[in-house]
Amino acid sequence: MRTAGRIFSFEPSPRTFSLLEATVQLNRINQAVELYEAAASDSDGERTLHFGDTCGHDSLFPVEAASNKSINAKTLKLDDVLGSTDRVDFIKVDVGGAELSTLRGASGVIAKNRDVAIIVEYGPSHLRRAGQESTDWFDAFAEAGQIYKVINEQDGSLFDASMTDLESIDSVNLFFARPESSAWERVAA
Repeated sequence: MRTAGRIFSFEPSPRTFSLLEATVQLNRINQAVELYEAAASDSDGERTLHFGDTCGHDSLFPVEAASNKSINAKTLKLDDVLGSTDRVDFIKVDVGGAELSTLRGASGVIAKNRDVAIIVEYGPSHLRRAGQESTDWFDAFAEAGQIYKVINEQDGSLFDASMTDLESIDSVNLFFARPESSAWERVAA
């Protein structure tokens, strides 16, 4: 992050949000981070947040968990929060099947910031739980002008894999950017 950069972080789960707040305080980066106790989505409002067995498994879609507890969580559009921001370089999305809602809610930010890089967790089981097809998921990113490479979880390098190749994995992080984006050069540096 550049010295003048800002981080905007969205977390709808109260238990994870409190950990996020503590991490920001502990690392003394309050001045660089804006925290939102909300899910990044395609509308401003509320959605049901279902609690998983661990806080990392909370989801806007029903999950198999021992507790089956849920709450109403606030939702915000990234376009509304970041719309007046001069430049957005990077978006990280880990929303357990709600990626397309997040993408729709950030369509203006993505259109305005031609060099934005987007890292998204892709998990076929998350998509099935959300009632989505992988082809629709990848098509939505393609319609936004984005191409992808898989991020090697061992060393961070990028490699090609087809949608068919990715169907057999549990989850993986994908790096998306426009083909002409300087994000490809930044990630290679």
